[in-house]
Amino acid sequence: MAYAYMSQSGTLHIVDDEATAKEFSVNGKIVTTDVPHRGGYEIDAKGESLITEDGVVHVDDAKRPGVSLDQYPELKALYEAVK
Repeated sequence: MAYAYMSQSGTLHIVDDEATAKEFSVNGKIVTTDVPHRGGYEIDAKGESLITEDGVVHVDDAKRPGVSLDQYPELKALYEAVK
């Protein structure tokens, strides 16, 4: 079981520790999830981090151009739930 939350910077994070999620959640909203994750972000089948912020997903690098969150329905649901 993991915990998803929105950070102060507007970035979706997923962590294993509920206390960490509570500490860093900007609005107190935390959602349990079982999506694969590493380093605070969901990972895709290739093992690349999916960094979600401001309604877009940056694949493996927050500086890369983002793609629509609509391409990742499960991630979009998490994002909307903690926003």
